[in-house]
Amino acid sequence: MLSPMISLEWIPTSDAWETRGKYLEYRKGDKTKTSNSAISQAAHQIALATKAVLDEELRNNKVLSAKSTNIEKPYDHQIFIPTIVTTAKLFTCKFDSKDINEKNGEIPFSKVTLEEQPYLLYEYPLPVHFHSTPLDKVGVLKAGNNDFGTRMDILVVNSAKLPEFLSKLENGNA
Repeated sequence: MLSPMISLEWIPTSDAWETRGKYLEYRKGDKTKTSNSAISQAAHQIALATKAVLDEELRNNKVLSAKSTNIEKPYDHQIFIPTIVTTAKLFTCKFDSKDINEKNGEIPFSKVTLEEQPYLLYEYPLPVHFHSTPLDKVGVLKAGNNDFGTRMDILVVNSAKLPEFLSKLENGNA
């Protein structure tokens, strides 16, 4: 029997930024500082680890298969879930694209809605050196929405919500 599909409503995001500063200070002229290096570095580490684990599993399965066609595997199915657990609060930013200032690319603060999320699905754009086996052989990679490369879905979970996430995962509700 196959495991139930992951059914939690994940909010996908293809862009991730860390913000530092207080939005109330924004009104005083102190702009919020942003960076995407923290999430990019964490996602890169997860992608490296996922590639290493999958490569090891493919090699182990190849050895088992070569020994005998009747050999019993120690598992029926394997599921790898690349995940970042963070203490950071996770938010999605909702806005209407027509509110973007064409000259400076900014959105008026009053036109933005921030919604806190317990977890997100980050569509990490993989660097070119990841565009090879074993990730592409086992369906971890997917084509991006453009021709610029390949992406890996990585779950990002707020650490305070980790018990809830694991419970849902265990019960097939994740």
